[in-house]
Amino acid sequence: MQKNIKIVSTKSRLPTIIVIFVIVSLVVPSTSIIADHGQLPQIHGWYQSIGSNSTINKGFDNNHNIATRGMTIYNNELYVGTQNHCLSTMFNDLSSQTVPSPQQNNLQSLQMKNQGSTIGSTQMKKVSTNSMLQIIQQPMNNGQQIAQQLQHSEVAPDGGGGSYDPHYLYSPDGGAHTYYLEPEVFGLNGVPDALLQLAGTLGTSIIRALLHFGSGYSDGCEIWKYSNTTGAWTQIVGGNSITGMGSGFNYNHNFAVGVMKEFSFDHKLYVGTWDTPGLGPILDQLRHITRKGCEIWRYDGTTWEQVVGSDAYNITGRSSNNGGFGNPDNMGACSIEEFNGYLYVGTMNFNFTQTGACEIWRTNDGDHWTKVVDHGFRSNMTQTDLDNGVTNTYTWEMRNYSGSLYAGTFNSHRVLGPGVGGGCQLWKTSDGVTWNKVTLPNGNDGNGFGEWQNYGIRRMGVYNGLLYFGTATDILISDDTREQACEVWSYDGTNGPNAWHNLIGEEASNEHPGNNLYKDGFGNNLSKYAWGMAVAANGIWIGASKDGGCQIFRYNGTGWFVSVRTGDGEKPDGFGDTRNTAARSMIEYPRGSGTIVAGTFTQIFIMNGFLHFEPEVGCEVWIRHL
Repeated sequence: MQKNIKIVSTKSRLPTIIVIFVIVSLVVPSTSIIADHGQLPQIHGWYQSIGSNSTINKGFDNNHNIATRGMTIYNNELYVGTQNHCLSTMFNDLSSQTVPSPQQNNLQSLQMKNQGSTIGSTQMKKVSTNSMLQIIQQPMNNGQQIAQQLQHSEVAPDGGGGSYDPHYLYSPDGGAHTYYLEPEVFGLNGVPDALLQLAGTLGTSIIRALLHFGSGYSDGCEIWKYSNTTGAWTQIVGGNSITGMGSGFNYNHNFAVGVMKEFSFDHKLYVGTWDTPGLGPILDQLRHITRKGCEIWRYDGTTWEQVVGSDAYNITGRSSNNGGFGNPDNMGACSIEEFNGYLYVGTMNFNFTQTGACEIWRTNDGDHWTKVVDHGFRSNMTQTDLDNGVTNTYTWEMRNYSGSLYAGTFNSHRVLGPGVGGGCQLWKTSDGVTWNKVTLPNGNDGNGFGEWQNYGIRRMGVYNGLLYFGTATDILISDDTREQACEVWSYDGTNGPNAWHNLIGEEASNEHPGNNLYKDGFGNNLSKYAWGMAVAANGIWIGASKDGGCQIFRYNGTGWFVSVRTGDGEKPDGFGDTRNTAARSMIEYPRGSGTIVAGTFTQIFIMNGFLHFEPEVGCEVWIRHL
């Protein structure tokens, strides 16, 4: 067997690629090291380290690596995970398999309520060669989305007489075969009006199906490390990794690295994955899908070991309770933080009913895990939040600050639809077990910083003694006539009247009249997510997602500075490529240097309120030196 060692000079910017094939023992696995033996660049400002202008191309030479994920520092080296899938390939496969439309006299149309009419008819397409059918909405030529049309029933699918939630039936052949579609999965009862314009509710087939089939059409995530002393990029997880660990940790449905962090207990790197969410119990059974849930792996600098997942459970009997911490709906490890001797992992839970929602688990030794939050904090909620249907689907971010552990959520209730119960939540604990809700400013029952459109706390960071927050708002409906976009807040950890300060948003704009930079979305209503955040010696950096190219800003404690923005930044939107729609991951590396590393996201375009998928082009990595 050959051991392939690929040596690439990125710093010299020379096109020469030297490939050396070394014949070694047949028992040695094939690995590839991508290294850089040129001089480190003497560049001030941004330069491209991974991309078309570097000797390592977009996506780390793999266009299916559409995003960077989970940046962290371990053993003085930078680790970068990827999100890997190929939705355009999936859509091409789908387009070749058309299923007969249901008979019109058996249908009840879902209406586009915000427009007051039913739009078009539905073209059903087969998702795979399997006989089970999934429903994908197809856009009309004029850009409008087609409403789903399904037979509605109040009768239990087994014909029983008991009460049952409303559900929908689909028959591709006039009744010979009828399939039951659960509201839990497809969310067809109680559909928020505005989101019908796109895809039903967050729990509908389009969202869950895209994530499932996106992970099915995946090579599996990868992890790379970078040394600032040598300029070398080395693959740690992937088809040519130096560790021998394959893409997706040898499981292609691990399509993304969710989180990475060193645990001081054993000084090992802990990595959490995103797995397929599946399509619900009935559809999964019919399609023979086995959902594993998220996995947790740890790395000592040489060897990978699974500590949460089916292998760890079956082989060692650890208390990991199989993948997803025993719950396959925990499809993603979404946040990670160390606090008072424990490592905490918050989940993304793809059961959108009130019986689901996020969980938080902790360990003090890496092997034994205990659940400290269940059902999205429901047991700790006020009766008002319970009555209003608050559903914390993600523990999106956690941060150790001023003697407490804080957890920010994504509340999927009333996403993109007006009404009570919407808006992100913030929770805190001083002992890791007892959690209390932190009342966010501006009303709305202490949720969403006063606006239901702020459905998520996307980022948190500690800078100059304050806790900073970046929000996520209605990314699925991008409309430049709507004022709501991402906001930035700071918090001093007290309950005083001046505990909160708005840095980007309505209050900040009022404090700086005539300066659009302080408005929602840094003055751009299409900047819906504060998707990246890095705390550095020279300020706190925010990466804002935007159709047409991401933007990056820096706050030094007194004012904002533009770094990446067309017209007045060091680089134009998206670093000059409109496909870089988000600065997905950001970190200061080395620590205390003021040097910022930003990785991009390059898959989904939000154009005129509709999702538009481009062929994969691969993520990029940019580095900014002082």
